[in-house]
Amino acid sequence: LAKVLYGARQARWDMLKAISLLASKLTCLTIGCDKALHRLMCYIDSTCDLVLRGWAGDDAATLELMLYADADFAGDRPLMKSTTGGFIALHGEHTMFPLSAKSKRQTSTSHSTPEAEIVAADDVARTMGIPSLDMWACLQGRSLDVTLDEDSRYCLQIIKSGRNPTMRHI
Repeated sequence: LAKVLYGARQARWDMLKAISLLASKLTCLTIGCDKALHRLMCYIDSTCDLVLRGWAGDDAATLELMLYADADFAGDRPLMKSTTGGFIALHGEHTMFPLSAKSKRQTSTSHSTPEAEIVAADDVARTMGIPSLDMWACLQGRSLDVTLDEDSRYCLQIIKSGRNPTMRHI
């Protein structure tokens, strides 16, 4: 499972959620875990041709960072916790180069989908977006902006309204 996790972190971000869910149950494996592990290995075997790809065709001075955040609502059974998903990429007119991704169970239990989405957007901006600004400023010698893309219009309305002081400038 650790070898599969290493491979998923490098090039198969589609499997991060399933692997982390199985890894969290290593101390109390059940027959259901064995079935899930078998299903995961069959999925890996049948999708060997899927790889992570990026392309770059723009001048470095025109690139920007795009940050994508998403969440499910109470998808982690039986705890009913939501899951945060995040993805950051260099983006330009002819560039889409993935840099990092994450999948993580939220520590609190959300009461609605917009709440889970806000928690995900905050987590991704705080742990992926802001730290990458310093690194890319050093690499490119200029400050970059991070653009957050969120698929929940209610979450975006709350963020843009300025009522959430921690996310006012995103």
